Amino acid sequence: MGITLSTQEVAEVIGTSGTAVLTTLRKDGRPASLPVWYVAFDGALHFRSPTRTFRVRHLRRDPRVSVLLHDGEHWSRLRGILIHGDAEFLEDPALRRRVADAFDAEFADLRVPAAQLPRAVTAHYAEEAIFRVSIPARPTTWDNTKIRLNP
Repeated sequence: MGITLSTQEVAEVIGTSGTAVLTTLRKDGRPASLPVWYVAFDGALHFRSPTRTFRVRHLRRDPRVSVLLHDGEHWSRLRGILIHGDAEFLEDPALRRRVADAFDAEFADLRVPAAQLPRAVTAHYAEEAIFRVSIPARPTTWDNTKIRLNP
């Protein structure tokens, strides 16, 4: 029984943006998983994060990550993609701007206006790291909709 996603289905689940679970590694090797927004283009998932977060510290020390994307809520409708890779911090100003613009286009309606945030929160988000994780040609995938259920 093949329940993997085709290349086209992988692209459909990834879309151009969404929410994922990003797992980094703590100094002692334990995983740390957090939900994050991403934008997808050029064969990679792109992320933004305040520079002073544990997530960024973890990645600067050890770039290995796992990224989980999924859709569907009922078990029989779950589809997912698990990507293992290395985070690459982006320094090129034009690429950083492209990522920032994509985030602004995709998530502007979901953010709290900066004027409503406490000054400490605004300061926390003022400096950001931007990084990407390449999408492998054959990520681990599953699609429970392809399972034939007994009547």
